[in-house]
Amino acid sequence: MSAPLRHDDDARDAGALEWCAGPVAPRDAPPTLEALRARIEAIDAQLVALVAERQRIAALVGEVKRASEQPVLDLAREAAVLRRVTECARAEQLDEEDARELWRKLLAMARRVQAEPGASR
Repeated sequence: MSAPLRHDDDARDAGALEWCAGPVAPRDAPPTLEALRARIEAIDAQLVALVAERQRIAALVGEVKRASEQPVLDLAREAAVLRRVTECARAEQLDEEDARELWRKLLAMARRVQAEPGASR
């Protein structure tokens, strides 16, 4: 699987963590549309796998909550998650509202699976 394009100079200048591996694309040879789309497709597959893993863990969280008689909805926790996501989005120069919107959907998915007894099996 090929690594995402990176701009090491920008990342180092911003003090950001190294977020990808692989060679930097030469500045005089732009990647082809097909190569860029292939990289996006690879990232999409990774994202789907990560969301699936997140859902499996959320199902386990639901089991723990049921065993300890805690409600599925935890507004304080969700607010903390959204604050953290906003900070991460800002650090990555992503639109903060877009990131929050995406995470609101992930949180809703997690609540749904947490409410399903036996979802982790």
